[in-house]
Amino acid sequence: MPGEPFTATSADLPAVRGFLHRPPSPSPDGLVLTHGAGGNAGAPLLVDLATAFAASRMTVLRCDLPFRQAGLLLLSYPLHPPGRPGDLRTAHLPKLRGRIVFIHGTTDPFGSPEEIEAARALITAPTTLILTDGGHDLGYRKPRRDLIERIVAACASWRAPV
Repeated sequence: MPGEPFTATSADLPAVRGFLHRPPSPSPDGLVLTHGAGGNAGAPLLVDLATAFAASRMTVLRCDLPFRQAGLLLLSYPLHPPGRPGDLRTAHLPKLRGRIVFIHGTTDPFGSPEEIEAARALITAPTTLILTDGGHDLGYRKPRRDLIERIVAACASWRAPV
């Protein structure tokens, strides 16, 4: 698995364990990638994204603990349980700050493209939506360079000016 093992500890906070992906040359830009519910930092999509972001000159920490960030990359955000569109998980969305990129499958049972658009309208922060053919797995059963490149490009605005 690419990336070097990484652990950060603090007397007051839980340890953060994950993998650090370094760019070919030093960069002031950084990204923390975490998984969604039921996943872990070893998910193939996260591994490939971390590798691609590092190749584009960004230091990446791929880990199992969420952090505050300047941007949110929401992979297959579960708007509601499958088949229960009335049980929306959107109450917190108006409170989100920073730039937000949604990556969503066109046949995701956790929310249709139209439902994702309605959820985005609740957010005052800048948002981007990338739709991809697939369900909750984003159709990522094998590496898809095109999808990885679209995601990295959509998140480029998070970087500090050099």
